[in-house]
Amino acid sequence: MAQVEFPTTDRRRADSPTAAGEQLVLYHMSGEAARVAVVVDELDDEGRRTPVIEDVLSALPNADVHITADRRSRANTPVGGSLPTVWSTVADNRRGWFRRGPLRPATPSLGAYDIVFRIGDRRSRGFQARTDALDLTYILDLEGTSNDETGAARRLGPSLQERCALSSADVVWCGSRRLLATLRQRWQVDANLLYPAAELHGAIAIPGPRRRLLVAGDGISASWQTRLAVLLRLRPDLELICHGTPDPRGRCRGWTTLPPTPENFRKLLPEALAVVMPPSDVFDPRAVWAQEAGVPVIAPMRSAAAETVDGLERRAPTGVLLEEFTDTALADAVAFIENQARLFEAQHLQANARRWSRDRFRATLRSLVFDAWCSHLGRLKREAAEAAAPRPVPADDRTAMRRPLDA
Repeated sequence: MAQVEFPTTDRRRADSPTAAGEQLVLYHMSGEAARVAVVVDELDDEGRRTPVIEDVLSALPNADVHITADRRSRANTPVGGSLPTVWSTVADNRRGWFRRGPLRPATPSLGAYDIVFRIGDRRSRGFQARTDALDLTYILDLEGTSNDETGAARRLGPSLQERCALSSADVVWCGSRRLLATLRQRWQVDANLLYPAAELHGAIAIPGPRRRLLVAGDGISASWQTRLAVLLRLRPDLELICHGTPDPRGRCRGWTTLPPTPENFRKLLPEALAVVMPPSDVFDPRAVWAQEAGVPVIAPMRSAAAETVDGLERRAPTGVLLEEFTDTALADAVAFIENQARLFEAQHLQANARRWSRDRFRATLRSLVFDAWCSHLGRLKREAAEAAAPRPVPADDRTAMRRPLDA
């Protein structure tokens, strides 16, 4: 990154990212504090956005939160110590589903803010910011994407509108390498990788033989449900527990289904033999929670969960990565973990899980935002210098000025 020159009187403030130990306060060249807005698609109790927002607000203490919809059980309550501003209404229908109302106004203006930090992939980009504001976008998921390994067609929203909105952002981050590849290949957006944080709680697996197999089953495809049904026929001694609501078109016979709350998952971890992560492009903290508890993870190589797991090719593996999506490959992975339990040492799994701690995410986020703000100030300074510089007179005009006047 190019070196940014600060005035001597403002160097102490601009070059000092910490104002209260771990909090980042950004300043203009004049020494005035920059105003920051954090824009979120929606908040809910079971989603992954709320912890990320708390981490962002802990790093940016002066930020204001703007959300399009509040789906939490206790709506209109502070998040991360800040009371959010809601720009749409949420209502229930007879089946208990949430229905989001339109934004009022349709394109809310954030003209009073110098930095806009958007968390989400669609509705958060409907907020308008100033042209001279730093526009940061953090994408955790793409609405309408398919988690099936068959490579089904993906609906990425209004492609032209979404592509223009992403292209206008100054910096784009995404939560996994799978999303990074999707953005670059399908939308030609040069994004950067920034993994979300997984809150660690220090759960430890119980020593001894274990027969419980946990599955991250939020919307898993029918083909993966068939693989799990075959696994139960091959291994009737296993107890399979699905954490989440699978696809209703699949076969959910022979295993137990639990609500997808983090508490339920952490309670079952100490007695789990392994955790199975089906294909997904979204960073899933459950893979990190399993390794923190000393439980190996089974995941396909073409998934976001594989990015958090060290496979058998590593000196200290933390799980098994499947190259083939077959019934026998899944059964062999479970048998390998049973027979070679000594390879998956708890200390190695816990050390790998700490790479996705919240403290590390906050430190990384502060560094990235600070670098982006310094680059933004340097760009504004260069643009102001170019606008103030005198324009050269064209050669034809200079010749005309030297030509004597006719009598």
